[in-house]
Amino acid sequence: MSSMVNSKDEWKTVAPRRKGKRKVKYVRQGGSLSNKSAGNSVSYTKEEYETVIFDKVLLEKTSMLDTPFWNRIVQILGGVERMERTTSVVAYGMGSFETKNAIVQMGCLLNLVDYLRRRNESCSVAVEIFDPVMSELDVGLVEKLGFACVKENENCKRIAKESTLFFLPHGDIFMYGNLLETNIESDTLENIILVGNGLTNYIENASRLGSGLAFQNHQEETQLSLKSICKVREILVENVVHRHRIAPPKQQIRPGATGAKVEGDKQQQGISLDGNLERAFNDTSICTFARRKQQ
Repeated sequence: MSSMVNSKDEWKTVAPRRKGKRKVKYVRQGGSLSNKSAGNSVSYTKEEYETVIFDKVLLEKTSMLDTPFWNRIVQILGGVERMERTTSVVAYGMGSFETKNAIVQMGCLLNLVDYLRRRNESCSVAVEIFDPVMSELDVGLVEKLGFACVKENENCKRIAKESTLFFLPHGDIFMYGNLLETNIESDTLENIILVGNGLTNYIENASRLGSGLAFQNHQEETQLSLKSICKVREILVENVVHRHRIAPPKQQIRPGATGAKVEGDKQQQGISLDGNLERAFNDTSICTFARRKQQ
């Protein structure tokens, strides 16, 4: 899972001491990269990085098309009317494309963009991507794919002024909380199509434990995020792609049980995943939000 990083967990550029063609080495300080021990790194020239990673992304994009995972996504999006007018995509939190998860997630993002372009043949689709750990090489790859990088950290506080697909696989809870709270305040929730972790999990846990107990066991930032997510329970429509854990029958989410509406066959489980798809997309849902009723 990719997360926002603090000042002591940054990317540092290191020039190796070697003769011949000079390569740039990117080392993430204060943590590991793709299950490697801290301080380890992989060296690429810009040309090598764009070629090697680009080819890997395209391979994941193509191989994903024949999977139940992608078929489930197409099934869900086919029932979302606003897809016909969705021409904006914002992706947060994929991390560096040196990691396998990010490569798989980018392959999925490319398929989503292709899907939108087919649904909106008369319009272009604008794609913006941001993660604070992205290196200069990652930015170059994003631009080679024809997408744009967000220049400043918005902390996921983007107002959806028009119908927008937000791609946040394995986002931290504060990312979902910030996005929802910002659009609650601007009354633009109905413009959001969110591909990310299931929000009903957060709502169900808070409801089961009681808001006071659930909130007091978390840091202030997490408390605020939980409260923001719980605010949308009455207008949330969640279509499950994959549920990480299968709850016992008495604990399964029922339509209306927590105020949220969960749709689809085998709505609690979604489809089964394994391998790279399971690691990159476990506990994934597609969430939309109904228009709030006027008081």
